[in-house]
Amino acid sequence: MGKIGISFLLFFVFIVVVVLISIKNEENEERNQIVKQVIKNREIISESKEIIKKYAKNLGRERFANSSTDPYGIRRYEKWEKKGIVYFFNKVLLPEHSASEDIEQDSSIKSEIMTLIDEAAIANEFKNKTLKEIESGEEYEIFCEKILEESGWKVTRTPKTGDHGVDLVAAKDNFRVCLQCKKYTKPVGNSAVQEITAGKTHYQGTHSGVVTNNSFTKKAIELAESNNVMLLHHDELDNLEKILTEANL
Repeated sequence: MGKIGISFLLFFVFIVVVVLISIKNEENEERNQIVKQVIKNREIISESKEIIKKYAKNLGRERFANSSTDPYGIRRYEKWEKKGIVYFFNKVLLPEHSASEDIEQDSSIKSEIMTLIDEAAIANEFKNKTLKEIESGEEYEIFCEKILEESGWKVTRTPKTGDHGVDLVAAKDNFRVCLQCKKYTKPVGNSAVQEITAGKTHYQGTHSGVVTNNSFTKKAIELAESNNVMLLHHDELDNLEKILTEANL
């Protein structure tokens, strides 16, 4: 082989080596980018978990609050799944997250975070039967609803506004009981009795009652007697069916 042939061969080998090195460098760069993205995604998920953990208790309560029991006694969570998770994601998690822009641009990360939100809500769904953690009237309604459901009642929660004085409608057999729930630091007055009396007609109830953690004023008791309104402590909800049957209201 002549000098020209050898030179050409060496040049060809050089080009091949350069190309191979270039390809290798590109592969390494691509691999490095993938590794960086994996690490970044892990950091995003880790921070997301911390934010979700901070609000886990509230997520559990919201999941239950945004659900309802259908006429077949099945608990339905469509409202939570369509609105509750999205609301927390957009209004709470993203504003607190340091990588909110990256999350919004990555559908897979977003989907994973949505799943984590739902899992935290399920794990912390409002289930307790004590008053220690109840901080609002709405939570007290949920508290009463859980007791009734665990006792076999199908419970419907009325709208937050325009409820006509009724918080819960509990149905079982031939009973359809309209209830107003009052978590008070003082005795409940007669206005609650007036409201539930009117609400019973609106919701076509067979019976009505006011539930509280406290007691009732003398006027409330008198008005309840004349209108066949039950005045109940929440501890009595477990035996609501027995109370209705024995009282023959």
